Amino acid sequence: MYKNSIIVNIHYGIHTRIAAMIVHKAAELKAKYNINLYIRKLNSKTPIAISMLALVSLKIKENEIIEISCYEDNNSGRNAVLELCSFITTQIGPQSSSMSNVDALIEESTIANEQILENLPLGIIIIDANSNITSANEYTLNLLKKNIHEVLGRNINDIIEASELPKVMLTKEKTTGDIMQINEHIVITNRSPIFSEDKVIGAIGVFQDISELAKKLENYQEELNYYKEELQKQTSFRGHFSDIIGSSGTLKEALIIAEKAAHSTSTVLIRGESGTGKELVAKAIHNHSQRKDKPFIKVNCAAIPENLLESELFGYEKGAFTGAVKSKPGKFKIADGGTIFLDEIGDMPKSMQVKLLRVLQEKEFESIGGLETHKVDVRVLAATNRNLEEMLKSGEFREDLYYRLNVLTFSLPPLRDRKEDISLLAEYFIKTISTKLKKTISGISAEALQQLEKYHWPGNIREFQNIIERAINMCDGNIITSKDLPFYIANFSPKEENLINLVNGELLPLEEYEKELITIAMKKYKSYNKAGKALGLTHRTVALKCEKYGIVPEK
Repeated sequence: MYKNSIIVNIHYGIHTRIAAMIVHKAAELKAKYNINLYIRKLNSKTPIAISMLALVSLKIKENEIIEISCYEDNNSGRNAVLELCSFITTQIGPQSSSMSNVDALIEESTIANEQILENLPLGIIIIDANSNITSANEYTLNLLKKNIHEVLGRNINDIIEASELPKVMLTKEKTTGDIMQINEHIVITNRSPIFSEDKVIGAIGVFQDISELAKKLENYQEELNYYKEELQKQTSFRGHFSDIIGSSGTLKEALIIAEKAAHSTSTVLIRGESGTGKELVAKAIHNHSQRKDKPFIKVNCAAIPENLLESELFGYEKGAFTGAVKSKPGKFKIADGGTIFLDEIGDMPKSMQVKLLRVLQEKEFESIGGLETHKVDVRVLAATNRNLEEMLKSGEFREDLYYRLNVLTFSLPPLRDRKEDISLLAEYFIKTISTKLKKTISGISAEALQQLEKYHWPGNIREFQNIIERAINMCDGNIITSKDLPFYIANFSPKEENLINLVNGELLPLEEYEKELITIAMKKYKSYNKAGKALGLTHRTVALKCEKYGIVPEK
């Protein structure tokens, strides 16, 4: 290889016009000696084949030292190198003042274009006709994790192995929207050949890192899936006032208020024992409101541990705590534009009550670990089976939150106070549940219905529904009978019935009742001591009574 170094004494350095003169001279020498000539700045590792793109990309300044070379170390090679060096140092002489003005404009334009390319939020890389890199902006170098001297003059496939830029020069066609990977970055790439008249003299690649965008899209997809799952869970049943079975006066009074609440935007507090249908009524209020096409999100405040309730309601940001590998939206954000149903609100920890109060008053909140304040438009429905007034006195429930919730309030009656609805409920549940279980149950016997009406129903509608489902499963015919009911219901005796039954309307002597009572106690407890404690007697008294009535303790 033969090479020679010279000092560039050209005013403004080698800019576009001078580069064109040098390329033209190199082409003449190629035709004369059949020698390819190369140029290199002393701070560059690899020489670049002389071309317009290469010379402009090197940004050679006045008084800078450059090296001209060729691979042939023979007479032809030496002559070609020396003639080009002589041309640059002696034949490109001082220009006229008008040409100097042109050079100044070219230099200004070059500087402006360089700054534009450097400041674009895009990667730009240019190769010449030999697939050697002639230009790469800062964005590109950051992705490649290299400096400009490590890439200039190198073949594009040595730097970006999968690059399609050489192929673009062969096909002479643009490509757009291709996805490729550079190191750990995912980039979207557009490529285009560079023409001089009809000749391809290089190619340019423009790309943008979409790694962060891809992560955001992944997070958005996860968030969207989460929203879908929540929406499906919360809308798994359709609640309407027509779904609420009953004709009792107390129930109708509650539903009148509920229907009016549906046309309002005020907060609603639904009160009643567990299992009375508070969630069904809340759903009906939402479905008859102007928000019916928006989310209905349920939160059971009693079922979520205190340390998780805040994140469940307001969400958290990635890195907010150990294990928070990605952000998660809270129920208030999911319910934005719709309705949130806070069930068992009386069990909400006092530390959370003040945060809920802020959402009700200001319609805003911050997620855990977040700095941004989220504005939400959420209608709040709340429910409780607890005595909030007693909780106010004991300090368990905030007074300001109580008055904020207690705008539209009504209570759902327990099933024991609406026994007249039991036959309607039985008919409804037999029809719906037997269809689901694919059984042909047409009704319930009068005796079984009477037993259902006698029972006190501590679990209310929820318990009633479960009992009917059990009875349908147990039923061998098409009518539910007493034998299909649980023993504790079929043999239930209301507390208000008399403990002592009359025989043919007449009382028996006291000793007869005493004898039966002692017999039952001894049969159950099998010892004088235990029977005595149950009856409130001493063990000696029980023993004497047994002897009197001839009651023999069972072993």
